[in-house]
Amino acid sequence: MNMTRRKLATRILEGLAVTLVLLDIAIYFAVLRPLQERVQDEQARQRQARATLAPVQKTVDRLQKYASELPTADGQIGQFLEKHVPKRKSAYSTADSLVAKLAEKSGVQLTAVGYKQEPEHKNPNPLRWLRIEVIADGDFRNLMDFAYQLESGDDFLLIRNVAFDIGDKGQPSLRLAADLYVEP
Repeated sequence: MNMTRRKLATRILEGLAVTLVLLDIAIYFAVLRPLQERVQDEQARQRQARATLAPVQKTVDRLQKYASELPTADGQIGQFLEKHVPKRKSAYSTADSLVAKLAEKSGVQLTAVGYKQEPEHKNPNPLRWLRIEVIADGDFRNLMDFAYQLESGDDFLLIRNVAFDIGDKGQPSLRLAADLYVEP
């Protein structure tokens, strides 16, 4: 009987072990494997989100850097405007004295000087311009010096057109159009 009891106990334990193995396999396929698939899907979604977020984060970092530098740049723009851009009220006198001073300094003879203010409705920019149109006679080097000094002076001025010709007296003649930028 002892032997039969042992066999019975062994068979019960074997059956219990097989049942546990089968239960383990069932739990693996029913619970653990779907959880692993969900974890892998979630990891793939996170990688994709990081890949999508990386360029956006670079843009945000650039914008934050820009925003932190903006107050300094704003002050620098204010200093530039104060030093190099005349007020609109004094634009004509500034332009006239600038052209006359540079013509005298360069040794050129002004034949004609004209000014034209930018129309109000055209420009959405924060600065307005005053067009300066000059016709000057003189030695070619002096005319070049005049144009160079006009362009490289302290005032915010942009040369638009330059043309050389022979004047009435057979001397070189310079036709020049430039925009002097002024505060509105």
